[in-house]
Amino acid sequence: MKFLKMIGNFYSRNKLSSVVLLILFCAAMLVANFAIGRYRYFTYTQKVFCNSGLDHFVYFMPAGFGPDAITLPPDEYSKKVEDYHRKIKSFHAVRSIISAPWNGSFTFQNAAGSGYTLYRDELLKAFPLRITSGRSLDADSNSDPNSGGGIDAVLCGYLYHNIKIGDTFTVRLHPYKSSQYTDVKIHAIGKMDDPAYTVSLGFGGTKVQADELFDRGSVVILRETPKLLAFLQKNSTPQISENFFIDLNPESTQKERNDCVQYLDRQGRFVTYDKIKTDTEKAVSRTLKQELPMPFFFLFVSTISLISISILFIYKNLRQNSIYYLCGCSRKKCFGYMAAGIGLISVAAGGVNIILMKNIGFLVWNGFLSVDPMIVDQKSILLIVLYELLVLFLSIGIPYTVYRRFTPIETYRRAQQ
Repeated sequence: MKFLKMIGNFYSRNKLSSVVLLILFCAAMLVANFAIGRYRYFTYTQKVFCNSGLDHFVYFMPAGFGPDAITLPPDEYSKKVEDYHRKIKSFHAVRSIISAPWNGSFTFQNAAGSGYTLYRDELLKAFPLRITSGRSLDADSNSDPNSGGGIDAVLCGYLYHNIKIGDTFTVRLHPYKSSQYTDVKIHAIGKMDDPAYTVSLGFGGTKVQADELFDRGSVVILRETPKLLAFLQKNSTPQISENFFIDLNPESTQKERNDCVQYLDRQGRFVTYDKIKTDTEKAVSRTLKQELPMPFFFLFVSTISLISISILFIYKNLRQNSIYYLCGCSRKKCFGYMAAGIGLISVAAGGVNIILMKNIGFLVWNGFLSVDPMIVDQKSILLIVLYELLVLFLSIGIPYTVYRRFTPIETYRRAQQ
């Protein structure tokens, strides 16, 4: 109790500076964590895209669907998409295509805002899921909507953080323009911790980066089969991005490739794998050179400020410490209460950041916070802890070298001058 009172007395003598330092240090750590998370997202999507094996593919963004296509009934929209894919596949220069996943919504726990994403086998191969627990989808995964055990799924996002691997839960599908509904069982076989990013292929433009091919949300990922897709088109309203990857056969003739390319030019725009890779590398480099230096500089300044103010705290409390010493308090205890006061500032700032990082999914999901795409996980918390240990060592160790230079008598004499 006496030790706590001494710490309280320490803060009572340094109120304003302690509050300002706490706010400064907390903000600096938060900005740095967000910047690192943003950079990690860029490098993660870059790595996934470079390992996708799409070297001979082009990313095609058609303009022929029209603005009213998305309002079509699911079966008509699906037919329009399939017809377009069939036309592209008819070119001799095209070996295959990788289309975007089908996406739809459902109601879970009486709350809207969640949905499903259908991954084809070729999409799973090109863009493996970032599984954090359990296993991914494969050819053995159950995709039968009528099975009693539920459809195998990988869960993504904050909404499913309480569901464990192996659990089965029910979601409610709502058909197109109908008040009826269909309940479907989902069996969790894997999870992607929040924030979880899935392939969307929803971005279109003359300049495409790997990070723009992904999207974030609370969804369940299912393995697409003709039977499951037909079931979902009947009982919900699935949509699909019109953009897709086209595999151009390098062994095709120049004329065959020219015929295909000319058709793509007439129907929309496309970018090559190498172009996306180059633009992504530029984006990663730009983030490293332009977005990271300022947060790190802010963090460096706040750390130096903490160390400097810690030393000033020592000098400011020299006279008070000499009185404590004359009253029977040892030098170690005198410095201990000051060290605890100084250390609590950085510990409190680190604690706030750890709590925020662990609950960022809740804050984003409920609209309390809006952030750019970033990766925040256990590594982020580990970085905070390691940085906290470094700051504690510096903010307490350096002032201690100042404090130990003076004997209690010297401290008292200096305080009297």
